[in-house]
Amino acid sequence: MSNIKTKAMALCRVSSDEQLKNHSLARQNEAVYKTAKRLNVEIPPEYIWSGSVSSKTGTNVHRKDLQEMIRTCKKDRKIKYLIVDEPDRFMRSIDEAFHFEVEFKKYGVMVWYTDNELNGDATMAKFMRFMKYFQAESSNNERVHKTIAGQTSAINAGRYPYQPLRGYKKGAVSGVPEKDGRKADIMQDVLKRLAAGMLTLTDSLKEYNRLAATVYYLPKEVKMDKWKKLVANPFYAGIISVDKNIKARNEHGLHEPLITKDEHRRICELVEDSRKHKVHNGPHKHGNPDFPLNGIIRCEGCSHSHSKYDKYVGLNQHAKTRIYPKYRCRGCYRSMDRDEVNQQVIEICSSIDMTERGRQLFLEALTKVWDMEEDNAEERKKSLTSAWVDAKKTVDKQTRAYIDEVDPDVKASIKEVLNKSRDRADQLEKMLKEVGETADLEREKFTHFALGFIDDLGVHFVTLSPINVEKCKQILFPDGFWITPEKNVYTRQISPIYRYRNKKFSANFAENPSWCEWR
Repeated sequence: MSNIKTKAMALCRVSSDEQLKNHSLARQNEAVYKTAKRLNVEIPPEYIWSGSVSSKTGTNVHRKDLQEMIRTCKKDRKIKYLIVDEPDRFMRSIDEAFHFEVEFKKYGVMVWYTDNELNGDATMAKFMRFMKYFQAESSNNERVHKTIAGQTSAINAGRYPYQPLRGYKKGAVSGVPEKDGRKADIMQDVLKRLAAGMLTLTDSLKEYNRLAATVYYLPKEVKMDKWKKLVANPFYAGIISVDKNIKARNEHGLHEPLITKDEHRRICELVEDSRKHKVHNGPHKHGNPDFPLNGIIRCEGCSHSHSKYDKYVGLNQHAKTRIYPKYRCRGCYRSMDRDEVNQQVIEICSSIDMTERGRQLFLEALTKVWDMEEDNAEERKKSLTSAWVDAKKTVDKQTRAYIDEVDPDVKASIKEVLNKSRDRADQLEKMLKEVGETADLEREKFTHFALGFIDDLGVHFVTLSPINVEKCKQILFPDGFWITPEKNVYTRQISPIYRYRNKKFSANFAENPSWCEWR
């Protein structure tokens, strides 16, 4: 055998623990070596790929073992065969199987099976291989469909057919995970404090990693991207929801939840809010706060010339020692000092008053907002109460453990944890009182503040966030603002809920472009 120059590779593959336990790899090894002896070729020890690899349809193009084999064929042109026991050990996909047969042929290597009837380029041999690939793919698809049906059925019954999430372990009943002692307590504590607003997402992650390091063997820190998915998983609120190959949802899982559904909803809102306000170095998604009037000021000259670039945008012009913030037209590049633009807009806002009808509508809207705030305060109060009760129970449990413990070192550790739990309970109690006081604020004070804000709208308008400036513009100045070539700012239309303060300003619009024109 040592004089044989022709070489071969071998592929022995299993895709399940059951096949491994049934000694499938050993049987395949024996079969491929017998075939190599019959072909009078040598299989070097480093040219046999053996192990557990999935070959279901759609996963073979990037299979690591196949890519390694192709690279080996490129380097060693003495390889003439890739010996495999059965077609389903090579591939469970008709298209991909024939594709890789061609790929190996590029380098002079033939895929060769232990059943000689399947080998060669004869029409019957190709047909036989096709039937074997067809059976393998059909079997694989049937198994996938059965798996999906079984898992869907389990979810509909309230069972969780996957590995338990952090804080849980496999329970006595199949598909019903149980709380995993201290690990569950840590996850529950962090989730409840996150839902109550005691921790930010970042702080909650740091706190969890710190506590998890004390209970997990060889702990690995959780990263923020995984943490967001984890805390927003409805499983912790007793809901089983899957939206991948399987699409199923059951609001009443059989496992014991760590948090309530309301707490889960608040955590999801926090996660979603963090995604909306992600800090990045690119363009401002919600507008540049230094230039709140971006996009709502238009150039009169460019508009008359029917240019589509007639809007003013903010920019900072840099000199050697100073920065000059300006608004510049995208069409004609005329620029105007930002503070001067702001001042003229303030004067326009200060020259209008709300009508009686407008004030009535505004008060009705404030009433709805107040009612919503009261509802939110009540929900927050319930959440904090629940978290406070849990914290008190934890303190009582740890106090009993401290009293019963005899070992001085363990007793000291329990005392340290106990002090932190007491601080947490006190903090929750303080927050609960503050929420109660906020909920009892007088409605008149809230209304007085809001009316004071709109009565002094001229000053506040240019200090709002860009998104709120856009909202106010749509309500108050539907046509936005315009700048003349002489650098005068005006508006062509104001909302009917407002009126012009001084009637003398209704003079000729063309002569006084900074005045409003009624439409």
